[in-house]
Amino acid sequence: MDDNSSGSDVLYSSQLLQTLDYSNAVTSPSKLAKHLVLRPLRCDDYSRGFLDLLSQLTQVGDIDEKLFNERFKQMKNNGNYYVTVVEDVTTSRVICSATLFTEYKFIHNAAMRGRIEDVVVDGEYRGHGLGLLIIETLKLMARSLDCYKLTLDCRDEMIEWYSRLGFIAVPTRSNMLTIRFDD
Repeated sequence: MDDNSSGSDVLYSSQLLQTLDYSNAVTSPSKLAKHLVLRPLRCDDYSRGFLDLLSQLTQVGDIDEKLFNERFKQMKNNGNYYVTVVEDVTTSRVICSATLFTEYKFIHNAAMRGRIEDVVVDGEYRGHGLGLLIIETLKLMARSLDCYKLTLDCRDEMIEWYSRLGFIAVPTRSNMLTIRFDD
């Protein structure tokens, strides 16, 4: 997990991943097949199919490499985005991804909240524990970053899966309300 292994810009330092303690986690990167690598998103992941992977989750739109690089730089400069991926190095394809976003609060003694977004595993790789690994990793990262809580939204059919990973639907706060400004 060397930040400069490909000469490419990384979203966050891989040192954060290297310091995570998986000793009490249900899985760890050490259980990955040797051709799979857990790492931060890199600027060159545009050419590794990152957007194709996201399109298995939701509509991505028409994003060219220039726009991808601009958004990448904005996210990196913000410092609160931790997009973590698994790459299959035999195919040079990003096959799993999830985002941890942190936000500063005034509540809870000016704490920080973590939020998980955009969790996706390539259809050809599902059922091999990659989703479990990426969620466990983001849980450990949120704890390491001193988040007071970690939340996510998911489709109804995914509630049971996330519940097995320690997430609970809070009885009076399990509603997601949305206003969409795009068509």
